[in-house]
Amino acid sequence: MRKIFTTLATAIVALWSVSACSPNSTEAAERKADHIRSFYPGMTRQCFERLRNGDESLFLSGTDKCFKMTPTQRWQGIWLDEFEGQHFCAAPAKTCEFSESVPRTWLTFTDGLLPSRRKASGREYDIIFIGRRTLLPGKHGHMGVSDHEMIVDRIISVSPRVKDQRAQPSHPSL
Repeated sequence: MRKIFTTLATAIVALWSVSACSPNSTEAAERKADHIRSFYPGMTRQCFERLRNGDESLFLSGTDKCFKMTPTQRWQGIWLDEFEGQHFCAAPAKTCEFSESVPRTWLTFTDGLLPSRRKASGREYDIIFIGRRTLLPGKHGHMGVSDHEMIVDRIISVSPRVKDQRAQPSHPSL
């Protein structure tokens, strides 16, 4: 994910660098700042200044270092683990899909917390965790296609979802 942010930031900086050579560099600098603000709302002032000055390495430090986050809280929902997508749908969601018709939330696990998975991709999990979400929507996750990023600080429980939960007994002894 950090590699994706770095690639995106590098492309943006490269485009702005070309426009900065225009005769009116103040106007170009303002256009660059406007693009950063619209692409990354909620970015901290310090990271904004670093990116504006061409330092895309800031994305390697983690989302919570550069974006305003919600307070830490308990979250419950469905984690959709796909090849190039980590999507979270908060309860009371009954299904989770990566679609433009619903808000998209990229799920990131702090170092060492990513649970072992039986299947590499395309799997849904019921998950309860302690974590934080970006305060404002923006361009997050793989290729910037998610509206928010959620950071999992502590996993309370995670288990593979049964495809049709209605067909399963609600208690193991039933």
